[in-house]
Order: sequence, then structure tokens, then C-alpha cells
Amino acid sequence: MLLLCLPTFTLGQPESAKSSNFAVSGELSISGPFLGANVEYLFYKNRWSAQASFGLVGASAGVSYHLKPRINSSFVSLQYSFFGGDDKYNLLGAMYVYRYKRWFQAGAGLGTLLSDNGEQKRGTLIPMLNGGIYFPLSNQASSTPPTLPPNADKPEERKRPQQAIYAEIGGRGMLFSVSYDRRLFVGDGRFGASIGVGGIAMFGAAAIFLPAYAYYLVGSGSSYLEVGAGITGAPLPFSSASFGTATIGYRYQPAKGLLFRIGLTPMYSANYFQPWWGISVGTAF
Repeated sequence: MLLLCLPTFTLGQPESAKSSNFAVSGELSISGPFLGANVEYLFYKNRWSAQASFGLVGASAGVSYHLKPRINSSFVSLQYSFFGGDDKYNLLGAMYVYRYKRWFQAGAGLGTLLSDNGEQKRGTLIPMLNGGIYFPLSNQASSTPPTLPPNADKPEERKRPQQAIYAEIGGRGMLFSVSYDRRLFVGDGRFGASIGVGGIAMFGAAAIFLPAYAYYLVGSGSSYLEVGAGITGAPLPFSSASFGTATIGYRYQPAKGLLFRIGLTPMYSANYFQPWWGISVGTAF
């Protein structure tokens, strides 16, 4: 098995990657999770980090040690991966990943197959290769008051929380959706919510989905780590069925103008769990 990770999108990178503790990457993998995203958080002494990724057919998690105390440095990683689909198997491996500035990363390592379709396969060595694009998220703490959006000194601007409209491929609306997004508080409010309509139509069948969602933003400026949860109703043709959703990913949203989001959006119910992802583009106002 070869894990080949290719870039998807990159926007809203901070001026200094050295001050970032979060990094998000979009990945396309062959013989792996296929299409997914990865989130990394740098913590103890700015050397150790935790990573998690979800794709269409699998998921992985790992712990890494960075060679320099910043998120954009190269690192050594211990990773566990589970892959579903027709051929289900578990993999445990170690990699060295080289990071170049704030853009490119590539790694190589070896993994051992733990099981293959339920059968024990310990001892089988498998090469691991990856490459792609990552983008850090700034989360600097500051003693100065938060920077307000342009024109925030005007009374009419202070009375209205920030709003946005965006279209999403994948995500909480399954295949495609359009959502209205609004911060819940004025100024530098981090809590927000959205509601939308989405659906799929193929092979002569159609379905409508109604996603509702609440979130919290971590970061500063225009770049944020977005975490949240919600519920998606499916009134047609599923007789008002519904399922829960979660989100963790990157959001680029200035005071006005282009909005961009990318992240993991797994879906779940009492006896169902499906890794999923979403990419959004819209406008903030």
C-alpha cells in the first residue's frame, strides 16, 4: 500500500506560521482514506502534536514530535490507520515528514499490518508515502483588545452581527447545499449558527436535506479553527429521518468578502457513523 496525499485548496494563511498551534490539510489518498482532511494541534513545549484525519473510506490518528518548536517544522510521527471499504485493514506505522515553510509537506516511513478483513497480519511491512499542502491557523493570545471589523465604529455596524451565505460541496447537506450563516454576537463574536437546504439527485431519485448547525471559532484575524455540531433532517423521501453531524476544520472569513471553509463533517446516528468532508465558498457581509 502506498499513501499518496495530494493538495486540494489553500487560502487565508497567517503572516507567521511560527505563532500557530493548529494546522489543517486537505488530502487525496490512494489506497487510504481516499478524499479527506487532517487536523493537527501542537501542544507540549511546542514540540509534540496530535493529529486526526477522516476520509471517505477510513480514518487515522497519530502523535508527532517536531524537530523545531513550531508547527511548520519537520516531524517524526507514529500513526494508526483504519481503512474500510471492500478490503478492511488496520495499520500501525512510523514516518518522517518534511515541511517546507507554510505550503508543502512530504513524508516516508514503514507500517505494519495489524489485521486484514479480521485476520491477524502482524509482521507484514508496508511502505508509507505522503505529500501535500498544509496551512497553519494563527491563534496568538494578545493583551490588546480584539481588532474590530472595518466600519465597526459606525453605530449601524455595531448593531448587526457578521453574516454570510455560502455554497458547500459535501458537508452537512450530503452532496451539495446552500446555507445562511450568522454570528450570534456583535463585534468579535466566536459563536455562530447556520441553516441551509441541500440534496442529491441521481439515477432518477432525489432527496432533500435540511442542515442546522452551531459552531465556535478559535483564532484571530480572518483565519479560524471551526468546531461545531448540528442535525440534518431528511424530510424527503425518508419520512422525516434525521442524523447528527459534527465539524472540525479551517474557516477563512474576513469582515466582508470571500469566505472559504474546508473540514471534516462526519455523520452519525444511534447505529450509524460515516466519515465525510466538506468544502465551502461564499461571501461574508
